[in-house]
Amino acid sequence: MKNNQWKALFRFSKRERAGLLVLLCCFAVILVLPRFYNGVTPVLQIDTAAEQQLLSSATTVGTTDTAAVLPAQLFRFDPNTLPAQGWQQLGLKPRTIQTILHYRGKGGLFKKPQDLLKLYGLSPAAAARLMPFVSIDTTLFHTAWHNNGNTRFAQPQPVDVNTADTAQWAALPGIGPVLAARIVQQREAQGGFVSIEQVGQVYGVADSLYKHLQPWLRLQTPGTGKTNINTATLAQLKSNPHLPPDVAAAILLYRQQHGPYRQVTDVQQIVFINAALFQKIAPYITTGK
Repeated sequence: MKNNQWKALFRFSKRERAGLLVLLCCFAVILVLPRFYNGVTPVLQIDTAAEQQLLSSATTVGTTDTAAVLPAQLFRFDPNTLPAQGWQQLGLKPRTIQTILHYRGKGGLFKKPQDLLKLYGLSPAAAARLMPFVSIDTTLFHTAWHNNGNTRFAQPQPVDVNTADTAQWAALPGIGPVLAARIVQQREAQGGFVSIEQVGQVYGVADSLYKHLQPWLRLQTPGTGKTNINTATLAQLKSNPHLPPDVAAAILLYRQQHGPYRQVTDVQQIVFINAALFQKIAPYITTGK
């Protein structure tokens, strides 16, 4: 009985046998077919130039809006004299260019190509690509910031802070023509410097620059320390240590409303400048007449 049951399990009809044969053939084809297929997966050809452009674009997108997108062609340039248009041609963004112009306007100088690495908004990679094209005119500093034994520059001459003109100031290391003019203008407005330290109070003269300048600064012709209240700006009035900020602002406002002061005593027309306050500030102001 049991043998008949086992035989029944392996007994197929004619239709079932045909289906099983087809299934076995399919398996055989699947197993054998790879041996006879010699096709090669096609290789994707990548244009090198396009790939580089894509990588460059991807890098650009990831940078800040102050980073540089450098052009294919670069040129030799002096970072101390290159105008804004030249920086644009090198691929720098407007914000980075403004940083450079502001730095130079305050008397800053690029003394070596590596100084480009200090620029805010310019990536180290972009600075490294620009550095081989930097050509700095060393006569702008008139002095050796580093002495390698082969290159020597003339040492700057000491200046009298109360008599030096803009050319003499500009000859000092770190002082450009703009800053030199500003120093002379403030000196004249306040009746000269009464101390060398007042040079460090001029807008644009950073503490580090002032310390570097000190060996060449002299006070051989003492100034009166008097501020010309008819020509001084608010900043120049405030730079006079004897004029409180509110007094400086009031002096300028009165002049704008009523015209030039005819004599120093006219400042007493300002409401809060009483006799006691006038006696304190009178020795340090002048009408220039």
